[in-house]
Amino acid sequence: MTEQPAILADFLRTELRGSQRRCNELLSTIEAVAANRTECREMTGNLYRLTITEKAARIDHLFDESLSLTLSRQGLADAIEAWRAQLSA
Repeated sequence: MTEQPAILADFLRTELRGSQRRCNELLSTIEAVAANRTECREMTGNLYRLTITEKAARIDHLFDESLSLTLSRQGLADAIEAWRAQLSA
């Protein structure tokens, strides 16, 4: 099984790519779920499905069931913010 950081890195690369706009949209979605403005959000991309709930975020590979990752909403937000900062550098 792939290590968790590798799944997260691949998700960021394939789904957010080099787009600041996509990063901002996803951070807004995470914030909306955290503020209870929406109960749950599911998004399907090129290779991954992302589900954000009040308790956690889950990343599932669409074509390989063995590749999945559950992390906190804040952990996902931190990773996206770091990715966005890297894009600006």
